Order: sequence, then structure tokens, then C-alpha cells
Amino acid sequence: MGNTRAILVGVSTYAGFGINQLPMCKNDLYEVRDTLKTGLNVDPRDIFICGESGLVLIGDLIQKFEEMETKLTEDDTFIFYFTGHGGNSCLRLSYGRINLQGLIDLIENKISTKSKIIIIDSCHSGDFEISGKAKFDIEKTIEEFAGHGYAVLASCGPDQESGFNEPRKISLYTSFVCDALRNPALIREGKKSLEMIGKAIEQYSSAWESNHPDGIQQHPIFRSNIGGTIFFSVAEYHPYQITNIYEETERYIIYAVKPVHHSDVKRLAVKVILKNNFLMEEIADLTLEIKDKLLYAEVYQSANEERRFKGKPTNIVWCYFGFDQEDMVHPHYLWLSTWVDDSQDKDSWYGSKKDSKIIRGVYVEEDPNYEILRSIMNYTGEVEKDELMQRMHEILTEMITLGEEMIYNFREYKNEVISEEELVLLNEGLGIKITDLYMQQNDLPAAPIELYEWATFQIDIGATIQDFALFFDRKNLTLWNADNRKFLMEQSINRYQKDLERLKEKEKMLQIDEDDT
Repeated sequence: MGNTRAILVGVSTYAGFGINQLPMCKNDLYEVRDTLKTGLNVDPRDIFICGESGLVLIGDLIQKFEEMETKLTEDDTFIFYFTGHGGNSCLRLSYGRINLQGLIDLIENKISTKSKIIIIDSCHSGDFEISGKAKFDIEKTIEEFAGHGYAVLASCGPDQESGFNEPRKISLYTSFVCDALRNPALIREGKKSLEMIGKAIEQYSSAWESNHPDGIQQHPIFRSNIGGTIFFSVAEYHPYQITNIYEETERYIIYAVKPVHHSDVKRLAVKVILKNNFLMEEIADLTLEIKDKLLYAEVYQSANEERRFKGKPTNIVWCYFGFDQEDMVHPHYLWLSTWVDDSQDKDSWYGSKKDSKIIRGVYVEEDPNYEILRSIMNYTGEVEKDELMQRMHEILTEMITLGEEMIYNFREYKNEVISEEELVLLNEGLGIKITDLYMQQNDLPAAPIELYEWATFQIDIGATIQDFALFFDRKNLTLWNADNRKFLMEQSINRYQKDLERLKEKEKMLQIDEDDT
């Protein structure tokens, strides 16, 4: 994993008649420098500052880029930050100016890192384009796609001006950026994502405008062609270890015990592999035996759950009975049983289906279609493992490319470049293609056990991309208001990016396993 390295440029002193000096831009440099160190754990030696004297010449800028190029590696994330005057598609230096689009293109093409972030705090800074949308190449892996590309974050639209946060003596947009980078609430599993940072900046800006209705109104701009997003490791993360319970007896194997506690009710879901065929009455007896073994089982999803339930007896136990690992993984079960203690409303938990009985206080249900479902789930036809993996990869490649296009269109809607009606029109054709691919994905044969988790991650991503196609579909517009549509899309984007990261890690593990064999 690479490092995060940054060039910070602040122009506060200007030559020429009638050009306002910007003393606060020098303060911006130190504020951003300190924020990168504390908010993103950037090594101070990897932060190059240009403009401490107030003056910035083109030669100074070139020198910083040359110094940085000697340190950069392909795995790094590069950040370029500018604060100063802007306008007419340019950024002003102390003497002369540089073309904003030219600078962005230069960073894109000349900085050889996997990911790049360009932050511009100046008037009219939204006057730029990015080179296309993220596209997943069929020949690439998720590792080569996720987190690769560049993003540009600008302080305002092309026709707007940027202001200052007078109480803090720094630029207004820079204050939003720094607050977002520092915000510990954005940390998930030890990481902050660029997507979450961008959303926080937007929220800070909106709150400022609400509290200062008579001040400068500037709308932050966010554009990106990064596959997924960038994740910054900012804190140690030690995932909670769920206790693994596995017990083998002469009649059955307790294959897995999953905690599904809710509110003040301690609940366990137990997967059981049967070694013989049993009658319904015998399944009830096995359930009671397993219940007694697990009555005080300490199995939790989190430390909070452990603190809440530790030492307390289990209130509900569900047992799912099959005959082998295939049944446990895919999953399909011949028997489902439910035991509920006297503190719960048993009638609400016990069913009354045709193939069920309550025996000695245990609800037992048989699936009459078990054999048929098992044969369907285990049928792979003539598809070989490698062929299945290739087909799944082809479908997901197309879905991700279409999904990224929808994300790009949504961002342009939020950037106030296109209207919601224009977004709906842009999404019509994309949604049809995504739905077709989603159906193809779900029609594929069941993956073998060794690929089951990998295939599940792929299906999860496909389902989320299918969600993208729902929120701004014309026939669904009456289901949500505009704010709800935005919220749901943003939540889905975050879920997609997180799932993409999970799939990337899973594919790396699969590659390691193949290398070992």
C-alpha cells in the first residue's frame, strides 16, 4: 500500500495594479498541512509547501513538482491543493497565471500514481472538465480498477466567487475541507473514503449558507473518474472477532452459530449438518439438545452486543438442518426448527404451515421441495469453474461501467450542471441495460463452495448497481421526494464502494490461494 503525498500552493501576494492581496491564503497552507497530518496521517516529509513567503512563481511550482516526482510511486495517492485568485479558466500566481484545465490535465497525465486528488479554492474554480468517466476494462482486475483515477474538488461553480471564513482567518471552502478531513465520525473500520469526505464538505457548505443567507453563496463542485473511491487508512482497526462454535457428535455437526440478537432479545441461528435421516419428532429432540448446549453461548457481532447480553440466557434458537457443507453454504435446508423461551410471545414466532408441528415446545417445519431445490442449486450444467468466473467477470465489468456512468451523471446533477429531468433522461437507457445484466447475473449457475463468497460479493455489487437504476427512473419518481432520492442514491454509492473494496480484497486472497497451490 502506498503513501499519501501532497503539494500545497498558496498565493497571498500579487504583483500588478488593482489586484487584491490575499493574506489569509498563507494561513490556508498551514491549516491544510496540519489537517493532512492529523486527519489523514500524512507524513510531514511528504507535504511540500509552495508559497510560505506569499509569493509563488511558475518556477517555484515546477520545482515542487520535480521534487515530488522523485518520491512518488505507482501505489501512492497524490494531492494537489491551490488557494488564491482564479478566473477566466485560470489560476493566478504572483506574476502571471496558469490554465486551470491545463494544470488538471498535466497532473492526470504526468503524475504516475494510481490516484490523484486536486483541490482548488479560488473564484470560478468549477470551470473545468475531467477526462471521461470511470470505465472497467474487461482485461483488468478489481485491484487495477478500484481507487484508480483522479478527482477534482472545487470551491464554487464557474460563475461563482469564493469567500473567507473571517473568524478563522482562512478561506471558507478550505475550512470545509479541513473540517471534513478531521471529522472522526467519517471513520469506518479505520478508514475514511473520499466519497464521505466530499459529502461532508457539501454538508458543511449547506449549513454555512443556511446560517449566512446574506453572505457569498458558493456551491462546491466534485468530479471524479476514479473507479469506486479512495480509502485512506487513518486509524488502527481491530475487527471484533465473532466466536466460532463448531461441534461434531455422532448424530450431527453444529456447523455454525450466528448471533442475530435484537433489542433485549438474545437470539441464535444455528446451522446443523445431519449425519442420518431423522423423523420430525427426532428433529425436535435434537433442537432441544442443541438449545441446551447453546443456552449460555457467548456469540456476538460486536463489543456492544457482548456488553449487553453477556451472561444472559438465550431467548430464541433457530436451527437449520441440512446434510452437507453444500446445504450450509448455498443455503437450502430440509428442516427448520424454532425454540422460544417463556419470556417471549411464542405464537408470534411459531408458524402454522402445512408441513409443520409443535413438538415438546419446539416448532418444526419440513421443506417438501428440499430435494428439488438442492438439485437445482447444485446443478452447474456444462459450465466449468473458470468459465463461470469469466462470465461473472464479464457481466460485472459491464455493470460497474454503467453504474459509474450513473454516479457521474448524479454528481453533475448535484453540481447543478444538469437538472433532475435531464438526469432521468440520461439514466433511461442505462437503467434498461443494467436490469438486463442483473437478470443475466442471477441466471448464472450456483458457484462452487470455494467461489461462493467471491460470487456473493459480485451479486451484492450487482444488486446495488441495480438500485442505482431505481431512484431516478421516471416510473418511480412518485415513490420518493427529491431529497429522499438523493439520500438513497448516496447511501447506495457508499455501499457500492465499500463492496467493491471487499471484492478487491477477496480477489487478492483468491490469487494468493491459487499461487499457493
